[in-house]
Amino acid sequence: MTRYRQWFFVILVLVAIAAFIVASPRIKLRRGLDIAGGMRVVYQVDPSAKSSYKPSMQSTILNILEKRVNKTGVAEPVVQRKGADQFIVEIPDVKNKDQIADQLRARTNLEFIYLKTVNSEGNPTGPIQMGSDGQSFIGPDGEDVPTKKVLEQGEVILTGADLEPNSVANIQGMKVTVDVQFKPSGRKKFADFTRRHVGDVLAMVLNGEILSAPKIKEPILNGRAEISGSFDIQSAQDLANNLNAGAMPVPLVIVEQNVVEATLGSQYVRQSMLAGIIGLGAVVAFMIVYYLLPGVMAVLALCMYTLFTFAIFKIMQVTMTLPGYAGFILSIGMAVDANILIFERTKEELRGGKTLHSAIDAGFSRAWTAILDSNVCTLITCLILVLLTSGPVVGFAKTLAIGVLVSMFTAITVTRTLLHMVSNAGFAQNARLYGLGMQWGQAKPGEKGFDIIGKTPLWFTISGIFIVVGLYFLATHGLKPGIDLTGGSMTQVSVNHTVTAEEMNTVLKNEGYKAQVQISKEQTGDYTAYVRTPELSISEQRELGSTIEQKISGSKVVRTDKVGSTISKETTNRAIMAVIVAGIAIMLYLSYRFAQGGFVEGLKYGVCALLALIHDVLVVLGASAIFGKTMGWEIDSSYVTAVLTMVGFSVHDTIVIFDRIRENQKHRLKGESFPEMVNRSILQSFARSVNTSFTVVLVLVALLIWGGSVIEHFNAVLLVGIITGTYSSIFNASPMLVLWERWAHGSPARPDRELKPLVQPAPSPSAPSSGVSGAEDAGEYGGGESDDGAGKTRSKTGSPKRRKRRF
Repeated sequence: MTRYRQWFFVILVLVAIAAFIVASPRIKLRRGLDIAGGMRVVYQVDPSAKSSYKPSMQSTILNILEKRVNKTGVAEPVVQRKGADQFIVEIPDVKNKDQIADQLRARTNLEFIYLKTVNSEGNPTGPIQMGSDGQSFIGPDGEDVPTKKVLEQGEVILTGADLEPNSVANIQGMKVTVDVQFKPSGRKKFADFTRRHVGDVLAMVLNGEILSAPKIKEPILNGRAEISGSFDIQSAQDLANNLNAGAMPVPLVIVEQNVVEATLGSQYVRQSMLAGIIGLGAVVAFMIVYYLLPGVMAVLALCMYTLFTFAIFKIMQVTMTLPGYAGFILSIGMAVDANILIFERTKEELRGGKTLHSAIDAGFSRAWTAILDSNVCTLITCLILVLLTSGPVVGFAKTLAIGVLVSMFTAITVTRTLLHMVSNAGFAQNARLYGLGMQWGQAKPGEKGFDIIGKTPLWFTISGIFIVVGLYFLATHGLKPGIDLTGGSMTQVSVNHTVTAEEMNTVLKNEGYKAQVQISKEQTGDYTAYVRTPELSISEQRELGSTIEQKISGSKVVRTDKVGSTISKETTNRAIMAVIVAGIAIMLYLSYRFAQGGFVEGLKYGVCALLALIHDVLVVLGASAIFGKTMGWEIDSSYVTAVLTMVGFSVHDTIVIFDRIRENQKHRLKGESFPEMVNRSILQSFARSVNTSFTVVLVLVALLIWGGSVIEHFNAVLLVGIITGTYSSIFNASPMLVLWERWAHGSPARPDRELKPLVQPAPSPSAPSSGVSGAEDAGEYGGGESDDGAGKTRSKTGSPKRRKRRF
């Protein structure tokens, strides 16, 4: 027990540190626009540049603004088009708002210009001399020459468009520089130029001002350059960020800048928190009632998971929106799945006759492969989302990855340590405290149980009906996009008294409008409301304005504009591409992990898991189309997050069952065909698959009923996805394995291909009564001569050798 005492001490230290971080007022949790409000900036194309501005530049400017605001570390911003030449950026509650606002509109027009008229070693006939400061120029008669004239007479060799998006600020002693790398085409141009112009002057010019104008000492062939100037580390980092985001095609000016209140009132936040408490309370009750003493340990581990994760969120400055809070609450329900896998395997070991400590260790050991594979698949998804997407999707992926890693630590380390520590107590020797009698879906001794594989046509028919109906609605009605995806109209309203977004939302909802409201307080003491709605006609805009002025005293409509979407098409397309790539990566990973007979043999597991995942996505998309048609539900930014969460979780149950099939492949029973072995594996894993999903469903149902309408669609999509994922894991993925086997090796799967024919065990009528009672079956593998994981050998009759069992 010395090892577990050491771990117990480590856990206590971690709990103390995490509690200090969570309680510390100095480390604040970053909140999103919907909860904390922030700053609203409206940029407009500089009137002096209107002649060079084209409507086709809108998407480029939006993309650059989004990249720049993400590079500043601000998460969950809102970036959208307003009218023909204006752009709105809403930044969550952060410091240095004015600095960020100026940085976002910086032109960042970087040019590498060959100063052809400047005298140098390579150009001794140049009429103009460079001043000692490297910034001024002197003519042949000693007169000052304007820098602008020298640059106009020069030749632009390269621009910021020739750079890779990986510029970084660098500190070398007291010198601060920006290191850049050219794209392959730029690298060749730079190499050719420097090879021909050794001794000449090449100026690095930012927005018409020379940063530095060094002489080329030797050919530069590695495609790298160093930009120096009067930088401090912050200005160098800003320049690097803007270079990576791209050059703004036209200059922008700030026409409006103010502070906006939260788009959601405290009532919505309280509703979500209350719903979360109810859902998690239900999870706690289920774990304790079903698993008894181990369930209590799991609850303690979940408390630590919550504490650790929240502390990490504060340290990493994760921006929490209302869907983010809901996702965090949901992750607590998901975090219990590893504990369920472990407890079910521990119960099997106890039924097989092992001592308590041996059963706990064996349960953790044998559940580890399923836990590892399922969580690695989720981490693969997170990694690909981080690499291929941007904006809020990246924030979601990082948050999910943190939750996965912390849940693995708490399940494998915290729960195991607590169980071993408690099991030494006298009261913990009671077998009834381990829930051995609680098991659904498992066949009774001597019976085969429910024939799931034999009813494969029925399960496929049910899935086919749901998919076909969903695809019909998807083809005929499509998904109903919300304002976040389509843009719409914005009505600006001035109010001469205190008003909240919550109050205006309620008024507009009662009048039948779907709107998003933000409130800002002006220096005059008045309030300005920004009301976003789906795109309205001129008459509909007038009607909305009239309704607002009638229903809200002291209000007056100031102006109405058209606004673009807050989620760019690029973000959506990248998220879709990332999900496709993640699906393929998961398939390849599972093919490798389940390659008992070679990679090709393992490929059937990877392909079947991917097909089950595609099944789940199709059902969710179809359900979303049905909800949109029948209930008017729209998809918004949280919908993307919900689908991604479902994708990350959907494959978990499939891996649990596949892991048991992989295990049983090595311990086949005599005369047992492949379909029979798969059916036995499903029944052995049934309780685990159902229970892991059931805990998540409890939380989702609570959030759906009591969490309010703001995240209703988010929770509904997840609920459909989790239920569908559980169904496909049991009734689709495994039967597809059987079909694959039949197609590959003939129908039915032939008994002569059994790996290790064993003897079907008979239930032992005289199970020892000491220690854990109720050994309903003959052990984990059902009998035969094999090692049971604790160094003991089972007899060929299937009954374990008698040994004294104690706790």
